[in-house]
Amino acid sequence: MRVTYRQIARILVRGLPLADDEIAGKVEEYTRAIEAMPEEARVALKAGYVFSSKVPPDEREDAFHDFVLAVSCGRTPKTKALPI
Repeated sequence: MRVTYRQIARILVRGLPLADDEIAGKVEEYTRAIEAMPEEARVALKAGYVFSSKVPPDEREDAFHDFVLAVSCGRTPKTKALPI
């Protein structure tokens, strides 16, 4: 599944109280903000988008937020490989 930053921005903007003519501008603003994020944050957003697409549409936005938080907060510290 190919995920674009624009798709992620659209799901983030969907919940904002905006007029129809403001939505496109806000999506572009969010897209640029996502592009400027560190790679780790962008990966968390993409993972959240992919996994939330598997739940029913009425639960998708909440699932997206839950998945993004779980991925971004669930990082493990880097560890060295054990010698074999």
